[in-house]
Amino acid sequence: MKIVSLTPSATEIIASLDLSDNLVGCSHECNFPEEIKEKLKVTSSKIRPSLSMSEIDNFVKESQENNLDIYEINQNMLANIQPDYLVTQGLCDVCAITEGQVEQVLKRLINESGKVTKVLSLSGSSIEQIIKDIKRLGHEFDRVAQAEEIIGTANKTIQDMMAFSKTGKSILFLEWVDPFFGPGHWVPEQIMLAGFDSALGLPGQHSEEIPPSLIRTINPDYIVVGCCGFGLEDNKRIGESLYSNVHLRGLKAILDHNVYAFDADSYFSRPTLRILEGVNQL
Repeated sequence: MKIVSLTPSATEIIASLDLSDNLVGCSHECNFPEEIKEKLKVTSSKIRPSLSMSEIDNFVKESQENNLDIYEINQNMLANIQPDYLVTQGLCDVCAITEGQVEQVLKRLINESGKVTKVLSLSGSSIEQIIKDIKRLGHEFDRVAQAEEIIGTANKTIQDMMAFSKTGKSILFLEWVDPFFGPGHWVPEQIMLAGFDSALGLPGQHSEEIPPSLIRTINPDYIVVGCCGFGLEDNKRIGESLYSNVHLRGLKAILDHNVYAFDADSYFSRPTLRILEGVNQL
């Protein structure tokens, strides 16, 4: 069985089901667990690494307005692999290959070989949905026992977290800072499981751009910088910059030096059960 994953979260789940050897290709962003880093990369990004946050935001918005792809699939590479499964996502067109791109690739695969590749699209927008995606892949790949063990451990962890004492303090979680974006999908759940109030965002909803005036109105106790796809060092640098941001001047979190940065790429941005470690870190 040959599997190609087009999104980091799917790659993590596949590896957790003891299927790393079956993973013959993955996306350019797949970097966990360690053995995945040597896998064939079948996608690439059109976003230049030198762009600033505002430039990235503009690039993404212009691409969406003009119906242009942000990422590319190496169709020749996939044609050579001839995978039995393509695992993708239908959650966010900004984060990974779109379902429309996958459809175009499938046409070429079928035309060249006559073989039908099965597509599995994950859509975990909440903790419950992430668990359902794990269960689904467990059944599809004949790894039911492994999936049930992973889910059982996660449910026990969640139950323990629900007993955390409530702080009565609010967190504004920023998934982007230029412009500002509030938390989406599972992040409000992470905040609530950690015992805090999420100043913005509801579980399952998309992250949305927020004006500085709204942040000043909220005046949260804490600001958390977890810019989507960024690691700890980048988010620490971004977090430091908030103390001199004119829009945030005078806020409680700024005056009290309560701005915190996290490794969002590992523990907040991806719909995998590593988000439970993100809860512990919060």
